[in-house]
Amino acid sequence: MIKGQALVLKNRGDTMSKYLPLRNYLRRQEEKAVNLSFSEIQKVIGAPLPASAYRYASWWANTPKYTPQSRAWMDAGYTVVSIQLGPNGFVIFRKPGTGFWEQLLFGKWY
Repeated sequence: MIKGQALVLKNRGDTMSKYLPLRNYLRRQEEKAVNLSFSEIQKVIGAPLPASAYRYASWWANTPKYTPQSRAWMDAGYTVVSIQLGPNGFVIFRKPGTGFWEQLLFGKWY
């Protein structure tokens, strides 16, 4: 094993561990949509969100291959469908298959 590779894997795991409480919290939710303020997310993870979470919508992108935070909510079965940035920010997580188009096309919520 190359020493540099081990360091990368270790850092990736450490970063993901910051968001494991969010994953676990979302896994316990029975609702198809969960609305959390940024301050509520900070309470769940036990740490402050980075400044970029307050400023950039891309921080909330559903890209589990590239970001540990999106891996956390997507591992719990949710995607981000809406965000409000800024100091009073919030995010709406929704389980896929529970949206408007499913209701319109199939006549029921999944």
